[in-house]
Amino acid sequence: MKRIRSLDILKFIMAILIVFHHYQQNTGLRGQTVNFYEGTIYWGSLVELFFIISGFLAAAGTEKIRGKDFKQFITGKILRIYPMAMLSVLAMSAAGFLYVVVWGKWYNGVRITIWKLWNSLLMTVTGGAVNDGTGINGALWYLCVLMYCYVIMYFIIWFCSRKDINCIYGFAIMSIMGLSLLQYEIKLPFLNEYTGRGYSSFFLGMILFYIWNKVGHKAVLIYSLSVLAVCLAVYFGAYSLFAANMREMMTYIIFPAVLFLTLSADRFFDNGLIDKTEPGGVAYEIYLWHDFGICIWMVLSKKTGIIDLDNYGMMFAFAGIMVLFSAFMYHIAEKSITLFLKRKLS
Repeated sequence: MKRIRSLDILKFIMAILIVFHHYQQNTGLRGQTVNFYEGTIYWGSLVELFFIISGFLAAAGTEKIRGKDFKQFITGKILRIYPMAMLSVLAMSAAGFLYVVVWGKWYNGVRITIWKLWNSLLMTVTGGAVNDGTGINGALWYLCVLMYCYVIMYFIIWFCSRKDINCIYGFAIMSIMGLSLLQYEIKLPFLNEYTGRGYSSFFLGMILFYIWNKVGHKAVLIYSLSVLAVCLAVYFGAYSLFAANMREMMTYIIFPAVLFLTLSADRFFDNGLIDKTEPGGVAYEIYLWHDFGICIWMVLSKKTGIIDLDNYGMMFAFAGIMVLFSAFMYHIAEKSITLFLKRKLS
């Protein structure tokens, strides 16, 4: 499947909004009208949209997955996800201890121990057999669950291929199970709130890929515009109806419409600038490093007194710095590390 530039743009925008969400959460910044944390919309649910996009793109490579054994498949995912994630954990550990020295408390209440460091590096800290709360890098929970989703996806495809069953049934079962985990508040290894958020949205994204390829794009576009128009009308006219079951409504109604609308607009982003800057790759680094950035930003604020944490201008300045830093980490660090590891493994 060819690169979908519009999805790269969407991921980049989402990453910036996640930065705003966590910036306000950790610094206490609140506004009278616009709040990305404790506002009228729960912006943290954008992670579900990340899962949906990941599932959509994974479904596009289903045929390639059938031709790989599990070792080949999982090695590719580990090479893509683990190196920079592990580097971010080590950097966040150093920043966390610096935060304790300056502020006299643990950043975001996360105490750094050997056990938590070990599980954060392995990405087994959240959702699985280990239940050690938030990882040293808060963004890791998404990556932990994403790896579980990839493993389950592989074996669904493996099983359905041998039994000559359409994989979409397996994906639908997993998405519904994820929703059930959330609504029934199950708390078991691999079956809990974190994995529920991942299963419900990742496998929904895989189903949406099949819908996108089977249904006429014009019909899907009309549906998406209609859904978003109705949701906006309800948001401004009857907010209590919008707020009820917000996570479910955003995951199963709004986000699919946003995805289809973004896919429909892909032809408008056919230019070399996007190919050179690769905003989708930069978005991953923004998500991965923004917690580290906020921690350092708060340390500098405390030590210098120059940075006013209760200021929207400073939040936007921080986001700009994170974009530049993440672009460097993606184009210089991540690409070099990934290439080096691929050569070593080959």
